[in-house]
Amino acid sequence: MGGPDCDGGTECIVSLTFPRGVCLPDACRRSDPGMLRSTCFGAGSTLAEAFASGDCDGDLVTNADEDDGGFCSGGAVIGLQAGGELQWTEPARLDDPMGLAIAPYDATSSVSHAIGIGCTPTRRCPVLPSDPTLRSRCVLVIPDDGELEARGVCTYYTDDRDDDSCLDAIDTSGCLSGIDEAPHAQWEHGDCDLDGLQNKADPDVCDRVEIMGRVAGGDVRCVAGAVQGACFSGVGEIASSVYGCGVDEAAEFAPFAYCCRSHEDCPAPMYLGDSSRGRCVFLGSDATTAQVGACTYDDAGLSDDDSCVGAMPALGATCLSTEDVSYTAWANGTCDACDRTPNATDDVVCSACGMADASAQPDAATTPPDDGGADPTPDARVEDGDAGSPSRFAGSGCRCEIASRTAPSPLLALFVCVVLGPPLLGRRKR
Repeated sequence: MGGPDCDGGTECIVSLTFPRGVCLPDACRRSDPGMLRSTCFGAGSTLAEAFASGDCDGDLVTNADEDDGGFCSGGAVIGLQAGGELQWTEPARLDDPMGLAIAPYDATSSVSHAIGIGCTPTRRCPVLPSDPTLRSRCVLVIPDDGELEARGVCTYYTDDRDDDSCLDAIDTSGCLSGIDEAPHAQWEHGDCDLDGLQNKADPDVCDRVEIMGRVAGGDVRCVAGAVQGACFSGVGEIASSVYGCGVDEAAEFAPFAYCCRSHEDCPAPMYLGDSSRGRCVFLGSDATTAQVGACTYDDAGLSDDDSCVGAMPALGATCLSTEDVSYTAWANGTCDACDRTPNATDDVVCSACGMADASAQPDAATTPPDDGGADPTPDARVEDGDAGSPSRFAGSGCRCEIASRTAPSPLLALFVCVVLGPPLLGRRKR
């Protein structure tokens, strides 16, 4: 239906509401004019407003937000074929009325073996119109081949940090959960690295999670681990109501946290309504001298904290809230007893006021300072107890017209480290 009024454009697409239309670029030639007429225009009191809110190419990006007027550039889809081969398809519509769901809401596709919306480091995942608060990240699964940049699958949940752990190697055999779910759910509920963390919650989809726990002698260590159903022995609470274990480790290994080298190593909360985010509270160094710590969750958005590394001769007996080694005991404990702030909400877990050994300050946890604030003489407390023998954790503008309209142990045994004890073990991630 293109005509001279379109100045060479291929299609004059006319709104169902307004007597005028819009001339679309050449890229729209492949699209069905009937579909374009229904999708190019959205809500608006004028033709311009209606076109701006429409989505000609069905990529979940409104025409107004398309870069360089790419109204018909289309989206991309990632597919996983039966033989394990990953398939990238573009351009593709993400609003196929006969397709299967490839995102939690809105996106559907009839592409064979589709598992999700395609993304790249420069092509961001689209916001889902039905749930714009749901976060998205790009899990890269196809390496850069010299012609196309690395490509991945949009993963929607509570995390917006992209993940490149699958670019080195990916075994797709465990990446999908089963055939009884929608394609996107098969991917999101799958577990590529078989560590018990669903892909949607795993910060490193193809790199097994690490667990921090106590070993013989009271030292803490990070080891490769697993979560929930992937554990068979030595299970401990490693996040609120989440249980995990260290694999290939002696029975006395007592897990109490996810291990981290930055907050980016901390898995997303397991429940969609959980607003907490993980930060890394560093407790020592591993064999490579890199700092390692415990993922600690709260919704205050606190930064990673290295105050406990080499800062205290020993962590006092209030560092855990109970004698049981668990994440809850760690999160509710108060390593620096002087301020009584639980570790999970304390921006400086091992502040200077708590540097004295709690064994020399039996009332530190129960008797507040006279002024109700910080200890007025913190330096004097540093000299008490074991202060002299510090230990540390080892470790287009044209228009066209038509004529009519259509209408989420003991303390001492856990945290007091033995200088000659075994170093922290653990692999570096990526």
